[in-house]
Amino acid sequence: MEKRQKRSDNLDGLFWRTASALPNHTAILYFRDGEWKVVTYEALKIEAVQVRVALSCHDPRIRQTSKDEAQNKSLAMESLTTTLVAGDNVQAESRCFEVQVVGILSSGPEAVACILGVLPSYGYWYISPQYTKREVSELVERIQPECILVEESFLCSTEDIDSVILDTLCIFGTNFKVISTKYVKRLSIRRPETLAYVVPTSGSTGIPKCVYVPHASIMPNICDFVHLFKVTPEDRIFCAAPLTFDPSVIDLFLAFCVGASLVMVPSSVLRTPRLLLQVLLEKKVTVLQATPTLLLSLGPQRVKESLLAHGSWLKVLALGGEVFPKVPVSHCIGRGCAAKIFNVYGLTEVSCWASVWEYVPEETSASHEVEWMPIGKALSYTEIRVLRKTGEEVEDGEEGEIHVGVSVLLCQTRQTD
Repeated sequence: MEKRQKRSDNLDGLFWRTASALPNHTAILYFRDGEWKVVTYEALKIEAVQVRVALSCHDPRIRQTSKDEAQNKSLAMESLTTTLVAGDNVQAESRCFEVQVVGILSSGPEAVACILGVLPSYGYWYISPQYTKREVSELVERIQPECILVEESFLCSTEDIDSVILDTLCIFGTNFKVISTKYVKRLSIRRPETLAYVVPTSGSTGIPKCVYVPHASIMPNICDFVHLFKVTPEDRIFCAAPLTFDPSVIDLFLAFCVGASLVMVPSSVLRTPRLLLQVLLEKKVTVLQATPTLLLSLGPQRVKESLLAHGSWLKVLALGGEVFPKVPVSHCIGRGCAAKIFNVYGLTEVSCWASVWEYVPEETSASHEVEWMPIGKALSYTEIRVLRKTGEEVEDGEEGEIHVGVSVLLCQTRQTD
């Protein structure tokens, strides 16, 4: 399939074009109830449109063909399907001049369908089913979504929220509630119509904040990695990052950009190294983005003899989110391993990854004095500088602080009280 992604695209635009071009191709391969199940691009599109319709029926600000169609979901779905598949930039035309956020409390392919249904008109915020009621309530206070799509089995997590049930819908056979919150969006950012998603940070690098990420900030990452990883419709991309973290956006839209397949498993499998390695091998995963901790948890010797051995299906291993430890990772690589291994570095505040460096064992094996690997070269529209505390650039060999900036639309942040 011809790669038609553009840096000016929105995330959802990548999916709609691919779903139109490859409707019968596998979009998601996921494990549930003891068996593997397949979701095609056509099936995922249908569920995403259903989410879009449910939201549009309760939001007069979203463009609809007529008031009568808004009252008739079947007609509205048919109209919206035609509009979205046509590849138009629906988001830019339908957004208001305020930032609107929709929360998503679900898991698996249902959560992905919700994300795709939300994106044409809103930014999304993913709520982990593992959050407690208190955590959900506190995050709602911070992010202030206008409504939340809640899988019925997780509805108890929203009991402490001042909300009203607006609608009910069924996604892949799972019942959902659309609940409204008491908030009217109060955040104003530059070009708000470009908002893609919101990520709350824990404050590990400072004060806890909410990061509002526009499409223009994340799209260069997608385009860069599609090219660097040489992703094709035949690839299988494993979703290792929880949807609460922005690397998950890379996993999702690397696949949707070209028609590759996502491999998704429950969190229980991610926490069980033996099962996780078995999945990676049996499902012939070709692209894996993970933390060094996750890789090493699989067991260096087992990885060396299978996942990173001669003849493995894996062609790309991107390690990020933590410092890249040269020595432990080198112990995972078997003789004749053909996979390309990358160190990716970035900050949520500048939209996921800022730089990339390819690790070539033969070129670095002699550098025993180097314990950690370089962060590499800056990705598109990203600038990295090492500065003194006075703000001046350091000389070669001098220590300093890394400063990362972007030349496209900046992510916006709001600190918590």
